[in-house]
Amino acid sequence: MYQHALIIHSDYSKGQRIALHKACEDLEGIKEFVSLNSKLREKFKELVFSFHHIQTVDKGVESISEYDSFFDGIEFYSDFDQFVDLVKEDIAIKPTDIAKLILSKGEFSNLEIQKLLYFAYCEYYKMYNEDMFLEDFEAWKYGPVIPDMYYSLNKYKDRKIKDCKENDTFLEMYSRMIKVSDYDKLAKTVDKTIENYGKMTIGELLDEAHCTGGPWDEIYKDGEGQNETIPKGLIKKYVKENRQ
Repeated sequence: MYQHALIIHSDYSKGQRIALHKACEDLEGIKEFVSLNSKLREKFKELVFSFHHIQTVDKGVESISEYDSFFDGIEFYSDFDQFVDLVKEDIAIKPTDIAKLILSKGEFSNLEIQKLLYFAYCEYYKMYNEDMFLEDFEAWKYGPVIPDMYYSLNKYKDRKIKDCKENDTFLEMYSRMIKVSDYDKLAKTVDKTIENYGKMTIGELLDEAHCTGGPWDEIYKDGEGQNETIPKGLIKKYVKENRQ
């Protein structure tokens, strides 16, 4: 008989559960594995991991789901560091998360979201001297844009986006965001951004994003730098120099 120890994390970004797994022939190996559970809880205090110990006649992970269908569809990992990296990736804030948070506060078009996302990134850096997310903006004709975000919202064209006010979408967004230790900082930044820019017309938002000497203007250069990445260092420098 084999002893199987599992530490399961519900990985929302991948849309499935992932598990750290160890199989051994005696309980001593399981006791060692328990210490890894403690390490994970210490490293990710906001998250909930479930620990499971089951016994099967086979060492392979296939025997786990054969033993209990509750474990169907889980992606198994045996390397602790790899598992930690996957959890970190899952809880890393992405532009999509911030856009949903913005849309939970009001109705905005794709173009407006792009500008508010840019202003939120700048505001977050101004307030906390940290990156809000790792993705880069590009200098498009109508201002700074996160390409993946633009294409995902392009189906709305110039219409106001209302989906994120639906209960299911909001609850999904909230359940993900509360796993992040910086949730309060993110929420405060979005509220500040909406307060400063949420009532602007699209023309006013464009004027603000296109300001002479600003990061977009420095890269776009009357179209010469169209679609080029706006370096985060340039944005941070501008924020520091214009901090109010």
